[in-house]
Amino acid sequence: MLTALRAAAAVAALALAAPALAQQQPARPRVGLGISMDTDLVGRFITNAGSVYAPPAVLYVPFYVTPNVRIEPEIGWIRTHDDQNDVTSSSFQLGVGAVFLKPVTASTNLYVGGRLSSVWDRNETRTGAFTVTKDTQRNTDLALVLGGEYQPSPWFSVGAEGQLGFTWLGDVTHEVTGAPNTITSGGSSQSTRALLFMRVYFL
Repeated sequence: MLTALRAAAAVAALALAAPALAQQQPARPRVGLGISMDTDLVGRFITNAGSVYAPPAVLYVPFYVTPNVRIEPEIGWIRTHDDQNDVTSSSFQLGVGAVFLKPVTASTNLYVGGRLSSVWDRNETRTGAFTVTKDTQRNTDLALVLGGEYQPSPWFSVGAEGQLGFTWLGDVTHEVTGAPNTITSGGSSQSTRALLFMRVYFL
């Protein structure tokens, strides 16, 4: 009987201590949803020139594999249509990034890392009722990144990121209704970019 009372007392003590321990150990979010906006949003939106044409806003699913390492799969899409010339342009981006975080203060982080993505561009022009001209291209982009973020709460952050990008331009396939396809060789480009970020964590 005495042993049973002691066991019950121990269980009660643990139950009472659990909330206090939980308060002392703040929740660490692991998975979230983010969005980046290119600082050249207007230029990206109205420009359709091969390597510089990419979705101006990209969605991310950031998740932590360790407290200081974050993986960020990314996806973006844009489609525009010119009614006057009957031209439809679209760009689809799919990639992944990995960054290493260095806390600076309790609510501020710096990070470095890289992002790798592919961008599929497509232009389609309709001339008359039966003639369709299509240009398609797939580009591969590798970016070295340096960024910072402010976290007023563990569940929310805003920040900015600078990138040094290296883009490998794929071949352009030109298709015209009733004619054989032609292929134009691609190339490469290098550029600096700046992005604004917002991330919300829910798990």
